[in-house]
Amino acid sequence: GKGYMISFPGNREESTDRLKLLKPAFESPGVLKISQNIKFDIQVLAGYGIDLKGEIFDTMIAHYLIEPEMRHNLNLLSPLFLSYNPIHIESIIGEKGKNQKTLKEATEKELLDYSVEEADVAYQLKKVLEPKIILEGLEDLSRNIEMPLVSVLASMERTGVRLDEEELKTV
Repeated sequence: GKGYMISFPGNREESTDRLKLLKPAFESPGVLKISQNIKFDIQVLAGYGIDLKGEIFDTMIAHYLIEPEMRHNLNLLSPLFLSYNPIHIESIIGEKGKNQKTLKEATEKELLDYSVEEADVAYQLKKVLEPKIILEGLEDLSRNIEMPLVSVLASMERTGVRLDEEELKTV
Protein backbone atom coordinates (compact mmCIF):
# COMPACT_ATOMS: atom_id res chain seq x y z
CA GLY A 1 0.00 0.00 0.00
CA LYS A 2 3.00 2.31 0.12
CA GLY A 3 6.02 2.67 -2.12
CA TYR A 4 8.82 4.91 -3.23
CA MET A 5 10.47 5.67 -6.53
CA ILE A 6 14.06 6.64 -7.20
CA SER A 7 14.33 8.75 -10.34
CA PHE A 8 17.17 8.24 -12.75
CA PRO A 9 18.28 11.01 -15.09
CA GLY A 10 18.62 10.50 -18.82
CA ASN A 11 22.39 10.85 -18.36
CA ARG A 12 23.90 7.34 -18.22
CA GLU A 13 26.85 8.40 -16.07
CA GLU A 14 24.61 9.92 -13.38
CA SER A 15 22.29 6.92 -13.49
CA THR A 16 25.27 4.58 -13.09
CA ASP A 17 26.44 6.56 -10.06
CA ARG A 18 23.00 6.32 -8.43
CA LEU A 19 22.77 2.61 -9.15
CA LYS A 20 26.13 2.04 -7.46
CA LEU A 21 24.42 3.05 -4.22
CA LEU A 22 21.83 0.30 -4.70
CA LYS A 23 24.26 -2.33 -5.98
CA PRO A 24 24.85 -3.91 -2.53
CA ALA A 25 21.12 -4.58 -2.12
CA PHE A 26 20.72 -5.96 -5.64
CA GLU A 27 23.77 -8.19 -5.27
CA SER A 28 23.01 -9.33 -1.72
CA PRO A 29 22.25 -13.05 -1.63
CA GLY A 30 20.22 -12.52 1.54
CA VAL A 31 17.71 -10.06 0.05
CA LEU A 32 14.65 -11.51 -1.69
CA LYS A 33 13.79 -9.73 -4.95
CA ILE A 34 10.12 -9.70 -6.03
CA SER A 35 9.02 -8.52 -9.45
CA GLN A 36 6.79 -9.06 -12.45
CA ASN A 37 8.99 -10.22 -15.35
CA ILE A 38 12.22 -10.02 -13.36
CA LYS A 39 14.18 -11.28 -16.37
CA PHE A 40 13.79 -7.81 -17.89
CA ASP A 41 15.02 -6.21 -14.65
CA ILE A 42 18.03 -8.56 -14.58
CA GLN A 43 18.97 -7.57 -18.12
CA VAL A 44 18.64 -3.83 -17.46
CA LEU A 45 20.72 -4.04 -14.27
CA ALA A 46 23.37 -6.13 -16.06
CA GLY A 47 23.74 -3.27 -18.52
CA TYR A 48 24.87 -1.16 -15.56
CA GLY A 49 27.28 -3.78 -14.20
CA ILE A 50 24.92 -5.14 -11.54
CA ASP A 51 24.55 -8.90 -11.14
CA LEU A 52 21.23 -9.59 -9.40
CA LYS A 53 21.87 -12.25 -6.75
CA GLY A 54 19.81 -14.01 -4.15
CA GLU A 55 16.39 -15.58 -4.20
CA ILE A 56 13.88 -14.14 -6.63
CA PHE A 57 10.11 -14.37 -6.89
CA ASP A 58 8.68 -13.57 -10.32
CA THR A 59 4.89 -13.28 -10.33
CA MET A 60 4.74 -14.24 -14.02
CA ILE A 61 6.61 -17.49 -13.38
CA ALA A 62 4.57 -18.18 -10.24
CA HIS A 63 1.29 -17.80 -12.12
CA TYR A 64 2.63 -19.84 -15.04
CA LEU A 65 3.26 -22.73 -12.63
CA ILE A 66 -0.30 -22.52 -11.30
CA GLU A 67 -2.12 -21.77 -14.57
CA PRO A 68 0.20 -22.55 -17.52
CA GLU A 69 -2.51 -22.07 -20.15
CA MET A 70 -3.43 -18.52 -19.11
CA ARG A 71 -1.75 -15.18 -19.78
CA HIS A 72 0.42 -13.85 -16.94
CA ASN A 73 0.44 -10.04 -17.17
CA LEU A 74 -0.43 -7.69 -14.31
CA ASN A 75 -3.52 -6.40 -16.07
CA LEU A 76 -4.94 -9.93 -15.79
CA LEU A 77 -3.41 -11.10 -12.50
CA SER A 78 -4.25 -8.03 -10.43
CA PRO A 79 -8.04 -8.09 -10.99
CA LEU A 80 -8.09 -11.89 -10.79
CA PHE A 81 -6.23 -12.26 -7.47
CA LEU A 82 -6.41 -8.81 -5.87
CA SER A 83 -9.73 -7.45 -7.19
CA TYR A 84 -7.77 -4.40 -8.28
CA ASN A 85 -7.34 -2.81 -11.72
CA PRO A 86 -3.84 -1.40 -12.13
CA ILE A 87 -2.74 1.44 -14.37
CA HIS A 88 -2.32 0.09 -17.88
CA ILE A 89 0.97 1.07 -19.49
CA GLU A 90 -0.98 1.99 -22.65
CA SER A 91 -2.68 4.81 -20.74
CA ILE A 92 0.77 6.39 -20.38
CA ILE A 93 2.58 5.53 -23.61
CA GLY A 94 -0.33 4.79 -25.93
CA GLU A 95 -1.27 1.71 -27.88
CA LYS A 96 1.31 -0.33 -29.77
CA GLY A 97 2.23 1.14 -33.10
CA LYS A 98 4.30 3.87 -34.68
CA ASN A 99 2.85 6.59 -32.42
CA GLN A 100 3.56 4.75 -29.17
CA LYS A 101 5.78 6.74 -26.79
CA THR A 102 8.45 5.36 -24.49
CA LEU A 103 8.47 5.62 -20.71
CA LYS A 104 11.24 8.21 -21.08
CA GLU A 105 8.57 10.52 -22.52
CA ALA A 106 6.18 10.04 -19.57
CA THR A 107 5.81 12.67 -16.87
CA GLU A 108 7.43 12.19 -13.47
CA LYS A 109 3.95 11.80 -11.92
CA GLU A 110 2.96 9.12 -14.45
CA LEU A 111 6.19 7.24 -13.80
CA LEU A 112 5.73 7.53 -10.04
CA ASP A 113 2.17 6.24 -10.07
CA TYR A 114 2.88 3.41 -12.53
CA SER A 115 6.17 2.14 -11.10
CA VAL A 116 5.21 2.28 -7.43
CA GLU A 117 1.89 0.60 -8.16
CA GLU A 118 3.57 -2.13 -10.21
CA ALA A 119 6.01 -2.88 -7.39
CA ASP A 120 3.21 -2.96 -4.82
CA VAL A 121 0.99 -5.17 -7.00
CA ALA A 122 3.88 -7.62 -7.53
CA TYR A 123 4.43 -7.74 -3.77
CA GLN A 124 0.71 -8.30 -3.10
CA LEU A 125 0.57 -11.01 -5.79
CA LYS A 126 3.50 -12.82 -4.20
CA LYS A 127 1.53 -13.05 -0.96
CA VAL A 128 -1.36 -14.67 -2.87
CA LEU A 129 0.52 -16.83 -5.38
CA GLU A 130 3.18 -18.32 -3.10
CA PRO A 131 0.64 -20.15 -0.87
CA LYS A 132 -1.05 -21.50 -4.01
CA ILE A 133 2.30 -22.83 -5.23
CA ILE A 134 2.85 -24.55 -1.89
CA LEU A 135 -0.72 -25.94 -1.87
CA GLU A 136 -0.24 -27.37 -5.39
CA GLY A 137 3.03 -29.05 -4.34
CA LEU A 138 5.06 -26.85 -6.71
CA GLU A 139 7.34 -25.19 -4.15
CA ASP A 140 10.42 -27.28 -4.99
CA LEU A 141 9.92 -26.77 -8.74
CA SER A 142 9.42 -23.04 -8.22
CA ARG A 143 12.25 -22.36 -5.78
CA ASN A 144 14.90 -24.73 -7.13
CA ILE A 145 14.28 -24.82 -10.87
CA GLU A 146 11.95 -22.22 -12.38
CA MET A 147 12.94 -19.09 -10.43
CA PRO A 148 16.72 -19.71 -10.64
CA LEU A 149 16.36 -20.49 -14.35
CA VAL A 150 15.21 -16.91 -14.99
CA SER A 151 18.72 -15.60 -14.29
CA VAL A 152 20.23 -18.21 -16.59
CA LEU A 153 17.85 -17.30 -19.42
CA ALA A 154 18.51 -13.58 -18.93
CA SER A 155 22.24 -14.21 -19.15
CA MET A 156 21.85 -16.35 -22.26
CA GLU A 157 19.72 -13.71 -23.96
CA ARG A 158 22.18 -10.99 -23.06
CA THR A 159 25.24 -12.96 -24.17
CA GLY A 160 23.74 -14.63 -27.22
CA VAL A 161 25.06 -17.77 -28.86
CA ARG A 162 27.58 -18.47 -31.54
CA LEU A 163 26.31 -20.41 -34.53
CA ASP A 164 28.25 -22.18 -37.21
CA GLU A 165 26.14 -21.26 -40.23
CA GLU A 166 27.93 -23.67 -42.53
CA GLU A 167 27.33 -26.57 -40.13
CA LEU A 168 23.66 -25.63 -39.85
CA LYS A 169 23.30 -25.79 -43.63
CA THR A 170 24.35 -29.46 -43.54
CA VAL A 171 21.57 -30.42 -41.14
